[in-house]
Amino acid sequence: MTQAMTDRPASESRAAGARGGALGVVLATVVGNAYLLLGSLFFAILALAAGIVDRSGNSTFRIGRLWSRGIVVTSGLRLRRSFATPLDGSRPVVYMANHQSLFDIPVLFVTLPGQARMLAKNSVFRIP
Repeated sequence: MTQAMTDRPASESRAAGARGGALGVVLATVVGNAYLLLGSLFFAILALAAGIVDRSGNSTFRIGRLWSRGIVVTSGLRLRRSFATPLDGSRPVVYMANHQSLFDIPVLFVTLPGQARMLAKNSVFRIP
């Protein structure tokens, strides 16, 4: 069964603080980048510690979801969810992202029901 899903900023012109003009864009950029740096460091340490204590990965996933919500909020993204069919978070499902932006992983963590695990091919980690 195929399920179509789209999550993207509600309007490109309204994303990332553009509603506040140039100052809003600068503020959203500074806040978003500060959270990306400091929040990622904080949540990475927390996730590593949780991974040692909870081998199931459930705690690590919840920490990742919190980190993702922070990125979405501090970046000024406004998401609109639309699914072709209702998603069932109680059974295993494979979703594939098309990577149209750097926000794909945080958006998936925030919007998908149930737990999610990410896979990437090895070449993604090589620097050209």
